[in-house]
Amino acid sequence: MTNDTTTRKKASSVFFAAIMVVSMVAVGFAAAPAAAQSSSTDADVTFDDAQDIEGSLVFSGQSVAVNVSSDNLSDTIQLRRETGDSSSTPVSSLQVENGTTKFVDFETSGLQTGDYFLRSVDGTEFGQNNSAFEIVTQEISAEFDPTSVDNGGSDATSNLTIDSDLRNDYDVEISIDGFDNSSYQDLVDGSTFDADSSSTSDDGILVENAEGEHQIDFTDISAGEVDVNVSVVDTDAEAVAPITVNQVGDGAVEFDGSFVTVDQGDVAEITLTFEGTQD
Repeated sequence: MTNDTTTRKKASSVFFAAIMVVSMVAVGFAAAPAAAQSSSTDADVTFDDAQDIEGSLVFSGQSVAVNVSSDNLSDTIQLRRETGDSSSTPVSSLQVENGTTKFVDFETSGLQTGDYFLRSVDGTEFGQNNSAFEIVTQEISAEFDPTSVDNGGSDATSNLTIDSDLRNDYDVEISIDGFDNSSYQDLVDGSTFDADSSSTSDDGILVENAEGEHQIDFTDISAGEVDVNVSVVDTDAEAVAPITVNQVGDGAVEFDGSFVTVDQGDVAEITLTFEGTQD
């Protein structure tokens, strides 16, 4: 979010509006511009009304929309951060757009974690006592087991576990530097995702409802040390899962022992040792 001030007031003259803006700056109100008000579907999380946000957890990085159609509000409300039991500081000025459904929305990226609330500018419809919520940081972990695989044969898979303590229902994007859509599709082929769905693009593999364990197949992936980036789609949470991909040759077969002696017509047992790809 930025710290520019955007205020829409019904005024009888442009001069009066300018005075209002100057007076807000004079008392130290650093307000960010109102977010676009196209529809609630633009936001990562939507609340049915201003009071519905009371007591909720919002994850840092999410965009938030609040339906204020049932409230008799002025054109502008404030997003404020609590600094004490009875004190707060303004964060941004949110514009209420008039229409069939009225929404205010805001971004949480860049905001401090902590307690926030909405305040009516020209009314008492809601405030610190009925619209308080908390912005928290979502953290995730991502790790492979085993951490070393071959790029062919029976040892080409590893289990990728994705976990978050505070949240269990979220989508992630899995990406690797230098990969494109074709490379990601090769990675998906043969892999098994314990998720609602998965799809690929040049940006990565989108995994919906990604909490859990996923079996990743590294067949035909270039050998080397690979950092697999896992990023939550709607928050700032991300993790890196390193894995070593070993080069496997075309394969070779060797006889155990130089000679096998049997009588003519008998069945000989011959032990073979496979190296490399056995498929």
